Parts: sequence; C-alpha cells; structure tokens
Amino acid sequence: MKTWQDLEGYFDFADLYDKQVEIARDGAIFVELGLWNGRSFVYLAEAIKKSGKKIDLHGVDNFQTPPLEQFMLNLLDCGVLNATVTKSDSAEAAKLYKDKSVDFVFIDADHSYQAVKKDIFAWLPKIRKGGFIGGHDIQRTVVYHAVQDALENFQRVGINSWLKEVTT
Repeated sequence: MKTWQDLEGYFDFADLYDKQVEIARDGAIFVELGLWNGRSFVYLAEAIKKSGKKIDLHGVDNFQTPPLEQFMLNLLDCGVLNATVTKSDSAEAAKLYKDKSVDFVFIDADHSYQAVKKDIFAWLPKIRKGGFIGGHDIQRTVVYHAVQDALENFQRVGINSWLKEVTT
C-alpha cells in the first residue's frame, strides 16, 4: 500500500496538521481546499487515523489537474476510504456547510489575490468558535497581501503557512 510520501507534490506543513489533529475534538470536521495529487490530504487522513479520533475529513478541488479519477485512485492506493471529496470551486463549496460547523479549513487552492480573499470570506463564517482557518504559500507576496487584507492577527506557521483561530 502506498503512503502520502509516494504521491507527487509539495508538502511542508505536517507540523501544522499534526497540531490540528492533536487539539481536535471528536466529531470535528476538517476541510482542505486544493488537493492536487493528494499528498497533504493523505497525510492528514493518516494522522487522523493514527490519532484514533473521529474527525470527518473533507476535500475540495476543481480537479482541472489531475482529474478527479486520478485523485480518487491515489486515495484508494493509500487506503483512504472515509473522506468526502467534492469537485467544486473552493469558495462555492462553502455553501454546502452550515455556519459554525467546521473546525479547521486549510486553503491551498487558487493562489491569486482575489481567490484567496474569496476563499477566506466564504469559509470564515463556517468555522466554529475555537476553530481555525489557515493556508499555504504565505511566502508568495500575493497570498500574503490577500491574507493580510482579509484577516487581523493571523500568525505565520512554519516556513510557508498561516493560521488564525476564530474567536467569535
């Protein structure tokens, strides 16, 4: 059986995912936006499984590259069987979730200024009090400015990620 390490992709936020799994409550909902080949998604699924916690894992991607079928094959090859995967624009997919129902959202989809802000504003109301919204590629100037313009008091995490606890 394959593992996340066998999948192509760039993934440098394992510590952030590990911490979110550690502090998560049973019954939590995690959503990753932007899945590509599934490297980070499979890592998160494996971390959840190892934790023994009941955390519902959801992923959203438009699946322009690779196609959805290839992504699902990657999940199957890695033994990830209990995840919910939605083919959709990441901001549009937020409409599928009730406000204050999600514990953690990680944004790594379209990296344009407008798309990052749109994702933040679409998903922020979906995060429960005490939950977290975060994302990747904060070292990209355009992503940094989008996050900075959309949120106050976010923190940089690790080399290339950002995170904010939702307090209301």
